[in-house]
Amino acid sequence: MKKYTREQIQELIADLAAPVGPDVFSGFGTEVQNLRFECWNDARADDKLDDLVENRLDAADLDSLIDVLLEIVRKPPGADFLNNFYGRRRFDWDYWVTNLFCRIASRDRALLTKKLAPYEENPDVSRVIEEVKEFMEER
Repeated sequence: MKKYTREQIQELIADLAAPVGPDVFSGFGTEVQNLRFECWNDARADDKLDDLVENRLDAADLDSLIDVLLEIVRKPPGADFLNNFYGRRRFDWDYWVTNLFCRIASRDRALLTKKLAPYEENPDVSRVIEEVKEFMEER
């Protein structure tokens, strides 16, 4: 199982949350960004993007990944990360962080519930926990 670093997960979230712009149109985007651009022209590319995220999660040590995601939620990247990416794209960033937690819940609900429990009263984390709980209740 792969243990992703905070930097690797931040880069993945940024790739998922970033707008598709001129760099991607010109062919200079990352694998994730290029797939997102492909989604505009081909609905099947959505499945490829979904598979890419799922494959990363399949390869991940979920215990350490949850820890990294919790750290990112508690202490979001500063202004020095990709020209204040978090500050500029917070809504999209939060969407993808929550999306990753929900995908983890689909894999190991018990582990995620145990890891989130100590943070339920933490205002920095509680908004994400509420959304993940709603997702788990629906499933």
